[in-house]
Amino acid sequence: GLQRLDLVDVFSVAPRDALFAPDAWKVRFGLERDPVERDAWQAGVNTGAGRAARTLGADLAWAFVEAEAGWHEAYADEYGVGLGPAVGWMKTVGDDWKHVVQARALYVGLGDELWRWSTSWVQDFRFTPDLTVNLETRWDDLDGRTRQESYLSIRRYW
Repeated sequence: GLQRLDLVDVFSVAPRDALFAPDAWKVRFGLERDPVERDAWQAGVNTGAGRAARTLGADLAWAFVEAEAGWHEAYADEYGVGLGPAVGWMKTVGDDWKHVVQARALYVGLGDELWRWSTSWVQDFRFTPDLTVNLETRWDDLDGRTRQESYLSIRRYW
């Protein structure tokens, strides 16, 4: 079934070089199944800013400071607001196969008090310019409650 519904999902990273020094940023708003309690839905907004560079053998590596606000019945006050770091590494193999490894930690201190950790490994294979198959393996820990999952999705762009 449906695991996540993104109403807005923008992830803008471009590497810094001698001529350009763009800021990296992201914003996401939508609904997502709770990473541990799969019957529950949570609404949230996640945004962040940081830097990206070509380093560590990657086509692109990035580091962000993220802020997140979520509304969920499992939170003590039904909402939580937090802040934390996120890092990522991307490498393309050939023309059509992309690997992305990401990790993040989020301390939620307003509305509820908890830690949220996650790591993921995403493989994207492009069949055509507007059609990709995506395999994501992820591990989530929400204040000591863990879940490991893999997702297979087909993405069509226009």
